[in-house]
Amino acid sequence: MWRILNGFHEKIEYSFMIAGHTKFSCDRCFGSFKKKLRLTRVSSLYEIADVCDQSKCNFAVLVGNHNKDINVQTYDWSHYFEKELRFQTIKDILKYHHFRMSKDQPGIVKCYKSLDDEPVEFSIFIQRNPPKVTAALPKIVPPKGFTKQRAEYLRKEIRQFCKHGTEDLVAPP
Repeated sequence: MWRILNGFHEKIEYSFMIAGHTKFSCDRCFGSFKKKLRLTRVSSLYEIADVCDQSKCNFAVLVGNHNKDINVQTYDWSHYFEKELRFQTIKDILKYHHFRMSKDQPGIVKCYKSLDDEPVEFSIFIQRNPPKVTAALPKIVPPKGFTKQRAEYLRKEIRQFCKHGTEDLVAPP
């Protein structure tokens, strides 16, 4: 709805697969990656990326690296929608698999259990009028990193199994 209110789209239709019916090409590609990974000793993010690139139909995109550089930012959309825009949640949202929104009905989300069903309409606006929405992105959520306990575990239990030269990447001293 945020994208519609900002004029990025006139309508959005969003569909989810029914649980248990999710066999499609992405699963096949992930299976190809898993096969390759089982045959390869991996000790770093870069090595996992290499395995991904060598599998048949995948290519790796690292969202960050061992130097704590961030390539893909994470935004706090939940806080922005709930607290700042005060959008309401959709009751029993997990029952629905298809959602439609349109600029013609701002704030209304039409929810369908299946495409043949009649829609159930929900207003995500607490008030009748739409909240003031801007194209500004929410606050960035910085990665938390390892807890002290996790870092200690990696040093004690995992470091010894790393390939030479990758120990400090996986379990810094």
